[in-house]
Amino acid sequence: MEQFAAGKVLRSRYRLDRILGRGAMGHVWQGTDVYLERPVAVKTVAAHLLALPDWRRTALARFEREAKTAARLDHPNVTTVYDAAVAEDVCCLVMQLVDGTTLDNVVDCADDGRLPVPAAVSVAAQLCSGLSAAHAAGLVHRDLK
Repeated sequence: MEQFAAGKVLRSRYRLDRILGRGAMGHVWQGTDVYLERPVAVKTVAAHLLALPDWRRTALARFEREAKTAARLDHPNVTTVYDAAVAEDVCCLVMQLVDGTTLDNVVDCADDGRLPVPAAVSVAAQLCSGLSAAHAAGLVHRDLK
């Protein structure tokens, strides 16, 4: 059973508004930083995973490393990390909410599911630029969206 729901406030500061995406480890929420009154993205780790002792030890260590490494990144093609929490009751990463659509949606809207070459080259260049910065900082991204 998921421990998060729309309207829940994490760390007395981040209100979860709606789910933006789901993954194997948890959810990404559109939220609001109620203190600074700005939109944020909140990545949460699923409760059932936190309940598994062997998984918890390694996953939380990896999550903490990811948060600290990502927080050092400053690149126009990489979302800015604002805050992170690794605790008994919540494991989350709070990031800049980027307005836009997913690459899947862009491709789905293209003729025959194919982007024109200039658009595809532009997307690929932006992706590679962001990945290069992440890799240079020691972050290996396992789930590109």
